[in-house]
Amino acid sequence: MANALQSQVSRLRRALGRDRVEFHPAGYRLVAGPEDVDARRFERLAREGRQALAGGDAGRAAALLREALELWRGAPPSSCAPCTAAAARRRR
Repeated sequence: MANALQSQVSRLRRALGRDRVEFHPAGYRLVAGPEDVDARRFERLAREGRQALAGGDAGRAAALLREALELWRGAPPSSCAPCTAAAARRRR
């Protein structure tokens, strides 16, 4: 089993770069910044989209919320009303 894990880690390092997969006493860790994680990017884009909408910049809000929605597979979270509305419009 250890050999299989090491083989997979080796493949992952080749794909992502050696510096993106670290070894720690508890196991391996993927090194990723907030912008590398779709959920974090979505949260930032949705927040900025809501702020733009509240500030009266509907065009910027639409672009930001559209970019956020493109990160999702499946239904957007119900806590993001503008995203849910935009997703409903896209389905029409």
